[in-house]
Amino acid sequence: MRGGRSLDQVQVRKLCVGIFCVALAVRLTAIFVWDLHERPDPGGECEWERIAKNLATNGEFANPYWTPTGPTAHSAPAYPVLLSLAYGAAGTGAQGRLACMILNAILASLAYALLPALVALAGLSVVVGTAAALVGAIVPFRLLSELMISAGGAPLRALTWIVMHLLTLGWFRAAPVSAARWLAYGACWGAAFHVDPALLPVCLFWAAVLGWRARQQEGSSVASGLGLMLAGLSLALLPWALRNRKELGAWIFIRSNAGMELALSNNDSALPIIAYEMVPPHPEAFRQWMSRHPIGSEAQRDRIRAVGEAAYDRERLREALDWIRRNPKRFAVLSLQRFRYFWFYPGMGRRYRNVILYPMVILAGWGLLGMLRRRRFAGLLFLGDWVAYPLTYYVIQVSGRYRYPMEWTILLLSCYAVWEWWNARRQPIQPRGAVPHTRPEPHPRAA
Repeated sequence: MRGGRSLDQVQVRKLCVGIFCVALAVRLTAIFVWDLHERPDPGGECEWERIAKNLATNGEFANPYWTPTGPTAHSAPAYPVLLSLAYGAAGTGAQGRLACMILNAILASLAYALLPALVALAGLSVVVGTAAALVGAIVPFRLLSELMISAGGAPLRALTWIVMHLLTLGWFRAAPVSAARWLAYGACWGAAFHVDPALLPVCLFWAAVLGWRARQQEGSSVASGLGLMLAGLSLALLPWALRNRKELGAWIFIRSNAGMELALSNNDSALPIIAYEMVPPHPEAFRQWMSRHPIGSEAQRDRIRAVGEAAYDRERLREALDWIRRNPKRFAVLSLQRFRYFWFYPGMGRRYRNVILYPMVILAGWGLLGMLRRRRFAGLLFLGDWVAYPLTYYVIQVSGRYRYPMEWTILLLSCYAVWEWWNARRQPIQPRGAVPHTRPEPHPRAA
């Protein structure tokens, strides 16, 4: 690893295992030293936690709010299912919360552990991935977003994203790509959407990159490859779609709360950041937010029971679009504020962290530009991460748990920028007008 030397696969695997152990030890220490599982969650008992408990006790994916509202697609299914397994094994009390936090710690540790393997597949120095992984493993800037259940499975979403990077870099470096691989790749994206449907814009961007790459490679068919990818994606989405059609009476792409979130984020009292994460706090805005959310309003829950979750979400979507049409300037201001806070998130009062995290975003942007110049394919994938993923969060309220799944890209690209700068400093500078040093031609007899 010294001097940027590449490592073989066995060495990279050992490195990944070591980083996983370090990351997990740090997070387990935090849980037990601070008794995090005994403390009330800052976000309260959230929707996916109630769904998970309902799954563990009744076997139904339902009732995300304080009072029963029936079958739901309020949350993507993967994280509540994992939580339900933890609750089923350890109970729904404090021991169950502890099991869920340990699960989150394992997922976060796996995400950091895979970074050296990712940079190796991207053709970068393993030093870059190791440095990023160790910083993330030892200094968890978003510890509560990693461990708390109210963070909505942010570590699982980050891990899924990293796995999709690994699959893309590993499967599409050689040409041509087989039909089976295109089909499997689409199925993997379908599985990823069951974790985080907000990855859809990233998938579309990457599909365009893969289509462009296929056109550059002889023997690769763009249309057939992307068609097979779409087929695999559709097959993976079909079971959950059929379940939602049966239980909710509508075809739904993973989650049924897009209209509700848009309405909560765009109204006369809306803030660019979710009200309970604002610093200083805005109690009136929080009260208004709770009155519009089924988690805090019995009237909203009654409406869901009356018309059904899918119809309720369509009503909220019309409400949001009507407000946006009547208030285009206010919507534009909110969107610009959300853009700012997504990239430079204030951190719920821990302003000392911003001294580190804010410059890292700028440094990571510089690293992204360098990667686009030197490692075009990997750089385009990261460009898709940065361009496509935040689009959803420019029109709904910003939260730290929304930003967390892509923070590993900021860390990795920052380390890459530092590595490139360091390598540039180590290269000898030729005097102006000097003839570059070249190896002498061999003597004719030696030839």
